[in-house]
Amino acid sequence: MNIISISFIAIIFVIESSAQQTNPAVKSCYDKRKVDVLKKTKNNESGTPTFQIADVSVTKEAAVEFKNIISEEDLGDLSILEDCVGEFDSVNVQKREFGHNKEDSVYSGNHVTFLNGYYKEILPQFNVKLTQALTKATEAAGWDVTISPLGLRCVEILNYNPHGELRPHVDEGSVYTLAIALSDADSFSGGEFFIKDQEMKDSPSTQELLDAKQHVITPSKLGGTLFRSHLVHGVQPVTEGYRKMFVIEYWKNRDGEVNGKRRNPEFFRDALGLSPVW
Repeated sequence: MNIISISFIAIIFVIESSAQQTNPAVKSCYDKRKVDVLKKTKNNESGTPTFQIADVSVTKEAAVEFKNIISEEDLGDLSILEDCVGEFDSVNVQKREFGHNKEDSVYSGNHVTFLNGYYKEILPQFNVKLTQALTKATEAAGWDVTISPLGLRCVEILNYNPHGELRPHVDEGSVYTLAIALSDADSFSGGEFFIKDQEMKDSPSTQELLDAKQHVITPSKLGGTLFRSHLVHGVQPVTEGYRKMFVIEYWKNRDGEVNGKRRNPEFFRDALGLSPVW
């Protein structure tokens, strides 16, 4: 093995090792603030999680709609983690702009805080509970891939300010996408989540996407939607108020690493020479 090959392997090792390390300050921040919250909290009870299967496209693909899939305490834990990541690991906070709204002369998009790595490390029981609920849902929907063996491609908290939106797209490379509402539906106007009767693999034109029937899903706070990632979906512009969501993309690969944001499948295969899970 020559020096160049050894150097390349060393670089790969450094990239992978540094990417996998969480910042201890985030955990310390979370632990301290969680203790403070517990002192003030008297009742952490939540509603009973429920879900229903809904056909959302002409291809008879199903989406699973949830109520009370997380509790108010879970919401508080996510909020603390979001704040701590923003304060002590701000590289994982990003303003994403997806296009220009000519009418209002502003850029659409959202603000995202990536919780990759921190989510499982700091909220392990939250993850277990969520995985169990989603596994039951995928089985009830008759989907051929269950949640448990899949990796977490990205774990995000998304904030939509006025004008924020997410135009029709697919989460290419992912199997399922989960979106949970962290804000009350009456705390903002617009911002409706929709799934189109169209699959991007059919190479639809812009006009076909505009003309395709769309199914609007408005989850209540602490509720959400799990859907197949290849279905065209998006978020209508928020006209007033603020919309906040917790989103996880599941894929057939290892968990996305800290500071990795939203990796493409090719990163693991080409950059690090790693094989996918399946």
